[in-house]
Amino acid sequence: MIKEIEIEKIKFNPFKKFINGGKLNPEIIEKLKESISHKTLPEIFSVREKDGNYELCFGHHRLEALKQVYGKTHKITINIVNYDDETMLIDMVRENITHRDVDYQDKKESIVLAYNWLNSKCDGVKRFDTVMKQSRDKSGKFKPSEDYGKPWEDEDLKDVILNMTYSHTLKGRVS
Repeated sequence: MIKEIEIEKIKFNPFKKFINGGKLNPEIIEKLKESISHKTLPEIFSVREKDGNYELCFGHHRLEALKQVYGKTHKITINIVNYDDETMLIDMVRENITHRDVDYQDKKESIVLAYNWLNSKCDGVKRFDTVMKQSRDKSGKFKPSEDYGKPWEDEDLKDVILNMTYSHTLKGRVS
């Protein structure tokens, strides 16, 4: 379903807090603001409706750039999708490791997030958040467990993430 809503009505993807502590990179936002001035930045966003809220699947920097240029009451086009928590994670991670000019840390944390989700056996973001609380430092940033090694260097895991389709889940693809 396609509709228009104000930017301020969109909340972050519930998994965003595990990537860079949920913080956005000001340099990326500035680059995107320049794209806005040239009218080259797409303004359609995929969101899910959950508990009366709209949650962004991916595009957090793009949304923030639009908000800074046009204000929080600016209306944007959204595509409402029927995603569960795992699909929200899949789309955000896929976007972070393939489509954005992200720094190495964001890509690394995205892969670690997917890896930890696989190992958590959780079926929802609330339970996952509880499980992962011990993996955050004092600033709230997500830290990988030393027990997992370096999953961001695991080419098989990257391939699984990059080749997933909307009809497959992470837990269904990796044993």
